[in-house]
Amino acid sequence: MSPPLLDFKRFRGCYRSTKARLRRGHPLVRQLFDIMHKHQISANDLAKKAGLGVRTIESWTLNRQPTVANLQAALNVLGYELYIKPRK
Repeated sequence: MSPPLLDFKRFRGCYRSTKARLRRGHPLVRQLFDIMHKHQISANDLAKKAGLGVRTIESWTLNRQPTVANLQAALNVLGYELYIKPRK
């Protein structure tokens, strides 16, 4: 019997370990990974669609900061945008 193509238990486990690494990361990066989890899209799939390297996205979990252009590209793929608003 062959293993399933997508093992959701394994996917959730990867998300939990990624989330643990992101605790000290930038809030925008944490939100991006929450959105990725919500849409069930992997870093590999997001990287391909956004025109980024998968290691670029994975490096954001290691406390490396994304460039604004890369973060915008990733968010655009997921149907979100990055914008500036005045503080209240």
